[in-house]
Order: sequence, then structure tokens, then C-alpha cells
Amino acid sequence: MRRVLAVVLLAFGSIAAVADEYLITTVGCTTYNEVSKLLEEAGLEGSYGEQIDIKHDSAYGDFYLVLSNRVERETVRIILHRPQMDTLRAILAKYLEWEQIVITNAVEIDKTIPHSVFLVDVNWRFGNDWYDGKNLSLSFDFVSQSKTRHQLVISSGEIPCLASFHSPRFPTEGETKFYKLNPLYFDKDQVLSLQKGITPEAIQKAMDEYIKKKKVENLLQ
Repeated sequence: MRRVLAVVLLAFGSIAAVADEYLITTVGCTTYNEVSKLLEEAGLEGSYGEQIDIKHDSAYGDFYLVLSNRVERETVRIILHRPQMDTLRAILAKYLEWEQIVITNAVEIDKTIPHSVFLVDVNWRFGNDWYDGKNLSLSFDFVSQSKTRHQLVISSGEIPCLASFHSPRFPTEGETKFYKLNPLYFDKDQVLSLQKGITPEAIQKAMDEYIKKKKVENLLQ
């Protein structure tokens, strides 16, 4: 029922939903372009690189990883509950621990981070249509591009997509769409930025600023 309510709020231009959401931090990463066969940075003209907004829902306590790609006209909201956010913090710490070990020993390693696979729900938009999906499997891997560059890679399984009832256009009968996250590549500085941005202290600071802003807005009658 709670998730249905969230979808209803999105149906009306996300006005009500956004009222309880606020930005915690933003971090960039690279993605793999199948055409150029290169990793591309976020923010470049024509780039497939991602910029990720981390948001918090003060009403439900959930966190959202919001990915927007203007080239593909795609927006994805990955929903993390509080225990999953704790798991993400542990994954980032483990990556940084491994990165120091691998750099010290000047080797290249590709390895899945232990206890890093978990299921999430997602909302995503293709063009003008919104879809909802459940139990998307996320996994986190330590990947060496060279002996001096080691990245954290987030990838996923594939799930069937269901058109949200607020979608402007429903799929035709028998039509099936599937969603799979285009793997996200984070360099060490981006991992550090993400780690710093999702500490309890950073979240509290963002919440305090959000509350202050709302109070000021309420004075503007």
C-alpha cells in the first residue's frame, strides 16, 4: 500500500512526493558505451556517463539513487531501505580497503565484494512512460583497469518491467519490456565523495537544511 501511494504521488507530477524528498549528495561516474567501446564520464556533451543524485524520503525513511541520462531520455530511481544504505556504506569501505592493498602490491584484481548482492525496487522512465520493477539484483565488483586505476562497479540482473498506471501510454497487450542497469564505474575519488555524502552526519545536515528551507518557504505567504 505504501509503494502504491508513492506511485500515486508520482502520477500527479511528483509534486506531493517531492515535498518529502531532499537531495543529500550528487556524484558522477562512468559508464561503458557499447558503440565507442570506451568508458565515458558524466556531464560531457553526448556522453552516456551518469550523474547520480542521492535523495532521502523523510516521510518513509527510504533513500533513492536517481540516475538521469539525457541521451537515452531515461530516469531511474533505485530504492534503498535504511539497512541497504548501511550495506552500501560497508561496501564502499571494503572497496577502499582493497584499493589500498592492491595499490601497495601493484597488481590487478577483479573480484566481487563479499556480501554485496541485494535486491531493490526501481521506478524508471523511458521517454514519457513510467515503469515499476521489483527485486532487481544489484552486485558490486572491484575491477582493475590497470595497476594504478581500480574501480567499484555496480551492475544488476534483468527484470521485467510493468507499466505504472500513471504512465501516459500503456504497453500494448503482450508487450514486455525488461530493465537492466547499465554498469556504473566509480573511481576512488568518486567512491570517497559518495562515502562522505551518505554519512549519518551528512544526511542530518541535508535534512536540517531542507527543514530550514521549508520553514522559510512557509513564511512567503
